[in-house]
Amino acid sequence: MISTDAEGIEDMETFTMLDETDFNRLHLNTGQRKKIQKFQRMTRGNPKDATEEPAEPVDYEEVEYIEQDETSVSLEKEFDIDLIFQQTEDGRAIIESLKEQHSVTHSLVTSITKVLGEYLIYRFGYHPSVHHKDVVAKSLVSKYPVLKSESADVPQAVWFYPNGRGYGKHGGKLHYHIEYMVKKDKKQVRHSKAVADAAQELSSSSDPTTSSGESDSTDLADTINKLKFVVPSKESYKIIRNDWIKTMTMRNEIRQKNPGSYDELIEMFPLSTSFDGLLIDLDFVEMFPSATNGIEDWNALQDKIVQKFNHLQTTVCDHFIRSLLIIREKNPSRGVKRVNKGSQKIVNLLERVVEWINPEDDIDQFAAGYRATDSPVLIIKGPMYSAGETYIRIGKRVFTSGSEIQNGFFTMIKAHYFFHLKFEPSLSNFYSFFLSEVFHVAKPSTTVNGFMLQLK
Repeated sequence: MISTDAEGIEDMETFTMLDETDFNRLHLNTGQRKKIQKFQRMTRGNPKDATEEPAEPVDYEEVEYIEQDETSVSLEKEFDIDLIFQQTEDGRAIIESLKEQHSVTHSLVTSITKVLGEYLIYRFGYHPSVHHKDVVAKSLVSKYPVLKSESADVPQAVWFYPNGRGYGKHGGKLHYHIEYMVKKDKKQVRHSKAVADAAQELSSSSDPTTSSGESDSTDLADTINKLKFVVPSKESYKIIRNDWIKTMTMRNEIRQKNPGSYDELIEMFPLSTSFDGLLIDLDFVEMFPSATNGIEDWNALQDKIVQKFNHLQTTVCDHFIRSLLIIREKNPSRGVKRVNKGSQKIVNLLERVVEWINPEDDIDQFAAGYRATDSPVLIIKGPMYSAGETYIRIGKRVFTSGSEIQNGFFTMIKAHYFFHLKFEPSLSNFYSFFLSEVFHVAKPSTTVNGFMLQLK
């Protein structure tokens, strides 16, 4: 309780002069503020119908909409997001952290998500509209550009992404946090139909005689949803890794039923494109337990290739890229040996494998407009045949794969298996070299056998 004597609030005149500054200093919650404001208006001879402003609710679900007065925040269009943050102690701490330009940490992201998510629930119940979630997310990144998404086609996508997982299926941290609160408070718990159905089917098929199938299905669905809510960071990776391994069977089920369904996999497992593709590597190891990591074998092969063909691609300084060019040249697939496409000379000899773009180019726009192939492609920002930041394009989606071109290239190959996508037919012998001689997950083609004989 607030001590009015200690605060010097000893008469009605002082009470009616309290404003937002006093409310913030006294740490009053929204319900207490509204009661005081209503009484102030009535005292000043400006009464409002008491039914327009409900007292602080006992249960979020009881509140469908809180009528706004002149001091309320309107969510019909973009606004100053600090008006929300100023209402709570955690919110005020967020403002201080952002204004002091501290780095965006895992704890800060979690705090922002919690404050804004709970505000939306308080205002509109457990099912705030798409419009209101979107306005809050836009207002957040407009005020604090450091919180904008770097790789999405809308700047507020990290916080709320309308139709981010397909028409009518939204994404973003605010959306997932509200879903989590619904589940936590057991208010109309709803797993996505895809998650629930797939988990139930997978659990039933594993042992139809067991009586714990329904429980196992619920646990699996809970773990999948948990992975959606976790913010990817170095601190959370260990937890994510353990849960990722637990849900491997679900991803296998999707891959077997719907080959090439990268949208479905990314929708159900959005973390698959995080950590520079490290989780894709984990699945590859589970798919091919006898596969090698490829690094030792590749290092030995790269030295042999550069030494044996020291007269080829001599202008390329990077040994890894030079080796790729030599492998591409010496392992052509039938009908694609030419270096001319009609009258047009092919400038990039690694076209449809590795593409280079200018550092200032928008990676998402490039990926969306790329038409050379539907298979995964490695994209590098920098001059042609040089190293730089790497990205992997899957369909119209793109995600970072780190600054090491070798790691990015290997992850791109593994992404074919992760998303169950076919290799580009015109590059079958090129990829056969890596699958057979580097990762040892397939037999070499005749062309690759001949190439390996030349290296001895």
